[in-house]
Amino acid sequence: MNLFSFFKSKNRTTSVGAAIGPIGLHFARDILHMVQLEKHGGGLRLRSGLSVKYPDNRESLLASADDFRSFVKKALKTGHFKGNEVVTCLPGGVKIINLSYQIEPGQEVEDEIVKSITHSLGGAPEDYIIDYMPIRSESLTSSDKSILAMVASREKVLHFLDLLTGAGLQVKALDVGPASLGRLVSSKDFEKKFPHTLLINFAENKSYLTVFDGRRLIMDRELSLGLNKLLDVLAKSLAIDREQAMELLNRYGFQAKDEAVGSNGFSMDDREIVDSILEILKPYFYEVAEEVKKMLLFIKSETRGKTAVEHIYLLGCIAHFPGVDRFISGIFSIPATVFDPLAQVTVNGGRARYINLEGPVHIALSVGFAMRGMI
Repeated sequence: MNLFSFFKSKNRTTSVGAAIGPIGLHFARDILHMVQLEKHGGGLRLRSGLSVKYPDNRESLLASADDFRSFVKKALKTGHFKGNEVVTCLPGGVKIINLSYQIEPGQEVEDEIVKSITHSLGGAPEDYIIDYMPIRSESLTSSDKSILAMVASREKVLHFLDLLTGAGLQVKALDVGPASLGRLVSSKDFEKKFPHTLLINFAENKSYLTVFDGRRLIMDRELSLGLNKLLDVLAKSLAIDREQAMELLNRYGFQAKDEAVGSNGFSMDDREIVDSILEILKPYFYEVAEEVKKMLLFIKSETRGKTAVEHIYLLGCIAHFPGVDRFISGIFSIPATVFDPLAQVTVNGGRARYINLEGPVHIALSVGFAMRGMI
């Protein structure tokens, strides 16, 4: 059973054209992000937004229906959100698989997907809830298919849905990260200036590379480089602890020498620190660059040379460090920008007191969820 079928069977309907959209909920590792948008003129504006830390941790919150209900209800009241319809994703429990297969005459696509996934992961079809997104590829024949499959434990999905409905929420959809980000990229590039886009989402332990053609997904890959690895490498190389390493990245980031001197109160003595950070961390980003290069060459061959990534968007816990856009742009030789999911969204000034969100690089998924049915 896939997520689309689940909600269709519950007679859910889309709300395209609605004046006020659903609440986008992203249960991140340490904090809940909540966003609600509304139609205004010809565009969208932010109606309510809240980032609130868990009282303990995400695992303990999800383990207690009472604690979950109390936490969510308090957050809804604090942010003065309208209604109870939400779009969210399963916290930390979705496995994303790139899958290629062949369809013979008379075969059903869904049957072949389920067969391939159960063969790869083991278990029975009823153990999983599966959703998928087609991956565009002009080189494939009519019988060859390529998809991005999202697989979750049926037990975990049903438990999470029970938590949400128990908290008084009406679940419009369980979304997935690539679909949410595709919605954001499409909304930002309304002039079609960068039709082929690479989005790099840096997490604590991994990074996620996703290539879009407009909103259409071309490829999604996972890499082992994340913030924790950078902190460990920097701490070991400079003989400092992780907290000090984080302070250095927050202060200096990946700024070029000319940026670090004479700006933000930096002095000539900061040159040595900036040089050290870049010298230590550059090799790890060159490894990422090599993987991206292979990925883009494959995409170019799959699309018969028609796809060339023209812009890189940066998200996640590394994207907020100073100078990271210029640093990444220099390594990849492609223009890079720190992604602002609210760049095309205005703010309802009369409701500013109900908006208390973390920085843009952390709230992208919740904004993408909130856009579902609004664009």
